[in-house]
Amino acid sequence: MKSIALEAEDILLRERIGQKLAEALKVHCYGKELTALAARENGIREDLAARLDEATEKSLPLFSLGARYVQKKREADDPEDYLFACTAKLITQLAGEGSCVILGHAASYTLRNMPEVFRIRLFSGDQAGNKGYERYYSYHTGTDWSTNENVDLVLNVRKLPDEKIVEKLIRLYRIAGKTSGE
Repeated sequence: MKSIALEAEDILLRERIGQKLAEALKVHCYGKELTALAARENGIREDLAARLDEATEKSLPLFSLGARYVQKKREADDPEDYLFACTAKLITQLAGEGSCVILGHAASYTLRNMPEVFRIRLFSGDQAGNKGYERYYSYHTGTDWSTNENVDLVLNVRKLPDEKIVEKLIRLYRIAGKTSGE
């Protein structure tokens, strides 16, 4: 089965649906703890990592090298750049180890070359959701969030209850798994 990269302009929606989706599929869900895990594995103070991660999703991005750094190891002295690269590396590792749901962190971009990953973007139509994540994604990937070029499925969930969203995603996830030879 495939891993899932789930993104949404509304972070609360992403967290809620991601958790329910992972529970229904009986797989692990990685979200907010990704940055702390990456920090721990790479010698970055967790309090610094938490502050940097929170800042990147709630305000303008702080990273200075952006998407160029995803492909590199530690070539910068900036802890923010290093943290982003470490998180991207961890996301790739987790997706390669087996089925899981990965929330946010520009995972659809990071995992764009892994055909076994089902990349989903949810839109709620709630413009008050979080423009910060759109800026974060666009800045770090060098791509415009609205083009949807690194996703397999874009779903407008504005009028759907959570249970229906999860039901539809599971159905599409299973179809995607079958079409990839699984």
